[in-house]
Amino acid sequence: MRNKKTFFKSPAKITISVICIVAVFSVLAIGTAISANIIKTSTETKNKVEATNNTDAVNNTEFAQNMDTAKSIAISDAGLTDAEVTFTKEKLDYEDGIAVYELEFYSSANRYEYEINAETGEIISKELKSNKPSAVQPDVNEEKTTQFTLEDAKEAAAEHAGFSANELTFSKADIEYDNGIKVYEIEFFREGIDYEYKINASTGTIIEYETDYD
Repeated sequence: MRNKKTFFKSPAKITISVICIVAVFSVLAIGTAISANIIKTSTETKNKVEATNNTDAVNNTEFAQNMDTAKSIAISDAGLTDAEVTFTKEKLDYEDGIAVYELEFYSSANRYEYEINAETGEIISKELKSNKPSAVQPDVNEEKTTQFTLEDAKEAAAEHAGFSANELTFSKADIEYDNGIKVYEIEFFREGIDYEYKINASTGTIIEYETDYD
């Protein structure tokens, strides 16, 4: 007991005791602050994740709402109306990180395939295929009776694309047989777009065409 009284009577020892007590409380305070900061950070991270998920949900909703707009763009480009077409594919997909609408539909005469940029509404690619039957045998006298020449086919393809054949460089202009029908296959490149055409060699009808935006 005497030793304890002597200990607390010493100023140096009292100072040391006070320092120790302050140090203990400081450690406790720092620990409490760190714990609070961890909880706060965890809460903020959770909120950010939830916000991101909510944003993704909003974006998906926007895409779904804009599907009708993409369909309208494709139908208008094909020169048709809603009543004239039936859709067989309506899909939102991603190509090289870009959201793209993939659309397929048909009319009484043709089948169409479109890819449309979901953000800008730009047509990335489109393809047309005729619904008309083509299972006929080639006529041995066809070359004598055909009046629609390869040059005519090139001009028809250029005009359909909005150009003149004189201002284009054709990468392909051949005569082939497609399901027994003699066709001209025409290909050219203009203003960043690849054009491919199949044209009936007898009638000059465009059987199929495709554009690919580079």
